[in-house]
Amino acid sequence: MSIPTGVRARQDEHRRGRAYQVDQSVHLSDPEGFHLGESVFPLADQYLEVPHPLTVGPDGYVYALMSRPDHVAVARLAYSG
Repeated sequence: MSIPTGVRARQDEHRRGRAYQVDQSVHLSDPEGFHLGESVFPLADQYLEVPHPLTVGPDGYVYALMSRPDHVAVARLAYSG
């Protein structure tokens, strides 16, 4: 789902399971604050730390830069409602 005009995206970090496993999540809400969807990006899956791994592209989708041992990949996030 792309981010439609007037919709807000909020990014936050939350602890998952053990004390030092942190995920980033993107929450979509409409102008009235109604929850439209959420996508979670597990930071523990990163091979190297990327300071700002999530961004909104010009097409309105949220993309993640994922580091791996031998390459980097860019993925478009999917949302669950």
